[in-house]
Amino acid sequence: MNPLKTDTGKYLPEIIERSVRLYEKGMKAETVEKITGMKRRSVNYHAQRLGIKRKAGNTSFTPKQATEIKQLYVKGSLSSNQVADIMNVSARKVRKFLAREGLTRDRLKALRMRFKRRSSVKNDNKRFFKHA
Repeated sequence: MNPLKTDTGKYLPEIIERSVRLYEKGMKAETVEKITGMKRRSVNYHAQRLGIKRKAGNTSFTPKQATEIKQLYVKGSLSSNQVADIMNVSARKVRKFLAREGLTRDRLKALRMRFKRRSSVKNDNKRFFKHA
């Protein structure tokens, strides 16, 4: 029998309370699991049940990085994936940052930009291979 659980298989109220309190203070569910022994899925479940929002990952950038990301995305007309490659961060982190800043593109504009990039690459290739 698990000492963290009651006879019915549920976690003891003290364990739930301690786990949720640690999670609420900003600790990851995985870390809470290591400390209290309560499975991370249960930590997330009880935190959600008690109205505690899951903590978002760190999507903050330095002011210099933020400015560079905005310039690349808006003025450079690069995609979020291209910006992420240049900045050496995940594309998801860039997309979350841009969404928080209100810098999103509608689907039609994104498709136009993609088509424009592809056609310019094809034209460059034609000029390059024309003399070969």
